[in-house]
Amino acid sequence: HQKICFQLDLQEPENSWKRDFNRGVSGLHSAVSASIVGDLLRTGDEEEARLQYRRRLRDEPGAVPNLYFATMLTLCAIQRVAPRLGRCTYLGDVRQVYISPDLPRSPHISAAAPTS
Repeated sequence: HQKICFQLDLQEPENSWKRDFNRGVSGLHSAVSASIVGDLLRTGDEEEARLQYRRRLRDEPGAVPNLYFATMLTLCAIQRVAPRLGRCTYLGDVRQVYISPDLPRSPHISAAAPTS
């Protein structure tokens, strides 16, 4: 995180984009942490999942709000590229397709990432 995030002059008004970038990176790290915790839960290791949740998310300042921020960025990006996704005719090996072509039209995307 320290190697790829901005460190200097973050409080300057013209650098709000740097703060947003840092929040996005932190949110992606939190998403990875949440995925690790979820995998631990799926394998039945509840004690380790609880420990990792505390260490990686609950006790890490800003981890959960930044996870929400990264989710919001993702939803906005999906909505913005929706027209292109709707025209996509090649999705590669169907065994590796994780995003449904119907996703951009989901009412959940529209509600979470309003256009105005």
